[in-house]
Amino acid sequence: MPQLLHLNVKGLFQFIDHDISFSADAPVTILSGPNGIGKTHILRLIKALLDLDLLRVGEIPFQAAHVLFSNKRSLLLEKVEEGGRLFLRVSGSGPRGAHLGTTRVPVTTNLANLPPWVVRLDNGRWYDIRPAQPRPLPRSFIQRQFGIEGDPFEEAFVVPPWLAEVMLDGESVFIDTKRLDTLARTEPGHLEHASEVTHKSRIEEYIRQIQIQVSEAKTASLAATQSADESFAARVLQGARTTVKESFLKARYQKVAEQASELYRNGLSAAVVDVDFPSSKTNPTERRVLAVFLDDWENRLFPLLPVNEKLKTLRSIVINKFIGKDLRVAASGVPTFFSTVDESEIGVTSLSSGEQHLLALFTMLLFSTKERSVVLIDEPEISLHAAWKHAFLQDISDVARIAHLQVVIATHSSGIINGRWDLVQELGAE
Repeated sequence: MPQLLHLNVKGLFQFIDHDISFSADAPVTILSGPNGIGKTHILRLIKALLDLDLLRVGEIPFQAAHVLFSNKRSLLLEKVEEGGRLFLRVSGSGPRGAHLGTTRVPVTTNLANLPPWVVRLDNGRWYDIRPAQPRPLPRSFIQRQFGIEGDPFEEAFVVPPWLAEVMLDGESVFIDTKRLDTLARTEPGHLEHASEVTHKSRIEEYIRQIQIQVSEAKTASLAATQSADESFAARVLQGARTTVKESFLKARYQKVAEQASELYRNGLSAAVVDVDFPSSKTNPTERRVLAVFLDDWENRLFPLLPVNEKLKTLRSIVINKFIGKDLRVAASGVPTFFSTVDESEIGVTSLSSGEQHLLALFTMLLFSTKERSVVLIDEPEISLHAAWKHAFLQDISDVARIAHLQVVIATHSSGIINGRWDLVQELGAE
């Protein structure tokens, strides 16, 4: 997915305009401003747009918006009245202003009239969720009883190819103030009654992703080892006349040995290679053989390095905040907590609610979120301990760099901002 560069919104709540430039030199942008200024609505507008959910874009109370992406494409969104009905018109422009296309969808109005017990699913069906078994409601009843007009599901809508190409193959993630450590939830627009919820922790889902990625990395490492073993002799002979400098070889060996030791400590390598670099001066033949050996060693470690960086980052975030606990990764790839007092194992469900939330958040972003996704976080301070707020921005920035994410945070907490006003876009009533 292309990165967001700029967003201009006019007529939010009919009277507020926002002009937002997203951070170019950092992976995080902070939207700050007083309550009621529209921070959450901006995040939901971005989420719906990136998901190509124009029906929900139309439901957000704004008049016009212009968004610019890093692929030099832009979208203009305007609410227009045609034939007595309100529509959302979307126009796309490419490099040098080339017109990509225009499409429109009807806008649903008067949604504020709906009571909280009326829910519409993504397929356009309405339900009364008060009964134990949610009861379907006729569309005609909704329109007559609550004055809902312009239901977009009365007409079929297909995302045009030009619009899909603007977004490419990306993903957006919206994280609100609810705890991530509780039961699995459905996304907005899906109906899931309490009796139908599967009692499966979100953390269990994310930890499963760690296991999968560790397993895949180890499999790739094993395949590299087997391939190297089969061709070792032939490659030594091929390099028989290669000149290898000892100083370069020694520095390279030191670097690989340190990587191998770190992988071993993090549970990604079964054993450290017990081969010391010769203490005496090496001859040309020894250096050529060592060069091939290092090629194989690097190739074997290479598949393990990305997941190791993620695990190292997660561990650094956790052990600096979880009092009396250490995080280690078993050979199976399962992260396990241990008491620093008596080395006893601590189950994830035995962590505090705040600890589980923090673990779920960063595990999800590191191991379950697609690269180049846009992550939208609404008021993270509500779910964080006061002492953790000051570290949150640095933690999320480190995660964003490693996982290749663009993060947009909505907050009015100076603790979250932590002095990084260069990342802040201050929103006010203009």
